[in-house]
Formats: sequence, structure tokens, C-alpha cells
Amino acid sequence: MAVKLLLKSSSVEDRRPQPSQVSLNEITLNYNEAGPFICCKDSSGNIVQLGGVKFSSDVPADALPGTWWFNEDTKTLFVWNGLIWHLIGGQGGGGGGVTQILGDDGIDAFVNGSIVTLNVDINPDKGLYFLADRLSINAGANLSFDSQGRLKADVTGISFKGIIDLTNDPVVSSPNINDTYLNTVVGTLSADWQAATGEGAILVESGDAVLYGASGWSFVPASNIPTDLGVSGRTGSQLEVTSSTGTNAVLVAATDLLAGLMTAVDKAKLDAVEDGAQANVNADWDATSGIAEILNKPTILPEAPSDGKTYGRKDAAWSEVEPGGVTQLIAGSNVTISPAGGTGAVTVNAADSGVPEAPNDGKQYARQSEAWTEVTSGGTATVDTTSINTNFAISPSTGTMFIGSISASRTYTDAMSSGESITMMVRRSNAAYNITWPSSIKWVGGSQPILPSATTAYAIITVWKASTTLFGSYGGDAS
Repeated sequence: MAVKLLLKSSSVEDRRPQPSQVSLNEITLNYNEAGPFICCKDSSGNIVQLGGVKFSSDVPADALPGTWWFNEDTKTLFVWNGLIWHLIGGQGGGGGGVTQILGDDGIDAFVNGSIVTLNVDINPDKGLYFLADRLSINAGANLSFDSQGRLKADVTGISFKGIIDLTNDPVVSSPNINDTYLNTVVGTLSADWQAATGEGAILVESGDAVLYGASGWSFVPASNIPTDLGVSGRTGSQLEVTSSTGTNAVLVAATDLLAGLMTAVDKAKLDAVEDGAQANVNADWDATSGIAEILNKPTILPEAPSDGKTYGRKDAAWSEVEPGGVTQLIAGSNVTISPAGGTGAVTVNAADSGVPEAPNDGKQYARQSEAWTEVTSGGTATVDTTSINTNFAISPSTGTMFIGSISASRTYTDAMSSGESITMMVRRSNAAYNITWPSSIKWVGGSQPILPSATTAYAIITVWKASTTLFGSYGGDAS
């Protein structure tokens, strides 16, 4: 008789049931190709894995006690006990060995198959190095190792041994040459130390020292110990050098004759000098070297001969200009010449058909339309008091003097003819109002006038036209 078993199962890799999903007498199946296995619940209510080995380079996820894992990279077999993975080892070819190697501070571990390489990080700049495959210390100058492997100083100078109380401590026994101790207590030198150093009952300070030499102990006061210097009281022209053991010194600014500090003012001047600047010099036209030499001098032409003759430049030299005269004279309108050829001695005569003389009556005449016309002058100018406060087409057609105040910004245009001129007295009722002049106008001085801001002040402006060009001149303000 065939029997069919139905189990709770999953095909998801590493999927295992929860305790609440399985009864005490029930088993489950995971049939994923990475490593099938079955699970059950033990008498404590925990899920355990029964059999099945997962072949993978990765650690099984959510492992249960009894889970087996074969690491395909390292060819090693592990079993999970609920806390760690145990490497399964044995005799002969059964594997085994170190479970895990971790590199800690200063040590790096590199795994290549079954071989683990440990590298130690050392800093050769700090005196560490390898000698005959052993970590060693590279001792510096005047240092070596004693018979017990300890560093020692190989110097003939002083050997600082520590601190001492010269007011109370006993004299050091069995000292070595150059042994030195530093005092830390203020008080009277003890009798023992007076006898040892040959000093009297002197006052000792913190920082005083005793030094053992060939003739015995010597007292070395702190005043013989190097002092600390500092800087204080810096100003624009001096600074103070402070001393921890002596008197402070003030350094002053340099003068024309004496050395000293560079002042803040001089430093600012120096910083203002451009890179590549050179000293001011007196240039010398005849200098051929040095800073006074003038470079790229233009060529100066020699003077022409001084002999009363006329010379011109030809082929980079002076050439005499031969005297000559008029090549030919040709008679124009109302002119006759004699001889007619215009050569030799020539006489020029006005023709009889010339311009007649103006009337001889005390008046002033000018030629107009081939006739004499009387020129009148003076009289009263025609005044226009309304055009100023409009968008004015500048023209003397309504007057030659224009007076007024603009009550808004205005735009003036050019309607002048050549030879015409007008004078304008313009003011504005509000400082915000302005005049826009024709763009073609040319102002004497190069800039158009600015109307006075005071509403009682007039700007005196003259405008005239010569040929096709309109000109303007600002004569100032008048109240």
C-alpha cells in the first residue's frame, strides 16, 4: 500500500519555520537546491535543523542549531550551535586548523586559500625597523642600549637625574660625573649641601641646580639658565622685548643714520611699490649704459648748411632747392594780365567790368544778389514768452529772445536755418523738470547745460546754426 506524506515545506533558500508554525511531533521540509534540509521542534519548543548541508560561499541566513554549511571558497565544513560556527576538523585529509584570524590594531591579516599572512604596520619615521627579521629600534645620536636592553645616553655633557630639595634632602651618594639635579623648593641651602658645594647659607630658588663634576658638587643658580624672550607693547614705531630673567628692552624705529625697526608707515610704503618698479633716475641723452641711458631714442636729423641757400630733404640728405618762379599765370574773371602768356615780368590789371563801388553816403553796404544792400544794425529784439513752455521747434520765426519757465519736462527740436541765432532765458518751476535738446546740437565745452534747481534762476543759453550744424552755448545763471 502506497503512503503519501504531506509536509509543511518551502523552496526559499534558508527559509525555516517559526516555533508557532510547527507542532512537537511535526517535521518541515526546505527543498531549495542550495541545500535541502528538514526541521522539527524540540522538547524545549525550539526549532532545530536535521541534516542537510548548504554548499555556498556565503554564510547561511537565519541559521538554526544543527545547520551545516560547506564554504566553497575555503573548502571547509562548519556547523552552527546557536552561538558560533564550529569548523569541523579531523586527522589526515579531513581539514581542521584555525577557525578564524582577525587583524587587530597595527596588524593586517590576508587570507589566500588555506594560507593566512599577517602584516605588522610600523612607522620607520619613528625609529622602528626590522633587523634580521626582528622588530628593532633605531637609536638616534648619542643613544645606545645597555647590557639589559635599555636605552642609555652616550654623552659627555650633563646628565639630568631628576629633582631635589636643596633645603632638606641629603647629598646624593655615589654620583657620576655630570649628574645634575634641579631644585624645586625656595629656602636656605641646607648645611649638608653647603658643605658639599662650598656655598654659604644662601637662598635657593626653584630652578637652581647642582652639578657633580671632577672636583665635586657645584651650585648652578637659575640666573645662569637660559632665559625666555617675548614681544610686548608693539606700536607703529617701536616694540618691547621682554625677558623672563632680566630687564626688558625697547627697540625703536630706524633713522637715516641709525639701524632699527621698520615702522608701520614705511611698511605700508614698501607694500605700495609695484612689482618690477625701478628707481627714479635723471635721464642722460648721451649716456650709453646704466640706469640713465635712454632706450629707443628717435633719430635726430643734422642741421642744414648755414650758407643763405634753401635746402630740402632728399634721399636721406640735405639737397639745395634751386630758385624759380611762377610757371604760368592764367587770367580769371575781371582780371587781365600782360603779357597774355603770363611769363617773365607779368602785370595784373582789374578789368573794366569789375564790381562797382558802393554808394558813398556814410551808410554801410554789403553785396547781395549782385547789388549793394544797406546793412542795418541795432534796434529792439523781438521777445517770445510762450514758446519756452512748449515742445519748442527752435527757430527765430517768433522772436530772437525767448524767456519763460517750463512747468513740465519739454522736448526741443531743430528748425533753424544757417546763419540764424536766438537767445533763451529758461527756468523751471520744479527741479524734476528737464529739457531734452536736439541730438544733433553741439555744445561749447562738450556738455549740455544743467538748469538751475532754484525756481527763480534763469539759465542763459544761446543757440545758432552754421551751415548744417546746430551749436549751443551756456552763458551761466541769472536770478
